[in-house]
Amino acid sequence: MAGLLCFGIYLTLRSRAYFHVLRAAYPTERIQWRRIWGAYIAAYGFNNVVPARGGDVIKLFLTRSSIPRSSYSAVGASFSSSSSMTP
Repeated sequence: MAGLLCFGIYLTLRSRAYFHVLRAAYPTERIQWRRIWGAYIAAYGFNNVVPARGGDVIKLFLTRSSIPRSSYSAVGASFSSSSSMTP
């Protein structure tokens, strides 16, 4: 049980870091963290079921639809910033 709790905290902290990457990319837009958290968790779960990184497509779509006036290219580029946080 403690391991599951620690893993949930780990994913939440990583999604929060990704949220801050997106806030830096779009400083004038209002971004809801819970929508970014949902996109991150959905992508992580899908990547664990289907091993072809299809979760990144899901994260790209969900994140792009969560940020007004954002572009797929900018949101996609933010993946490289957030993936450098991988231990």
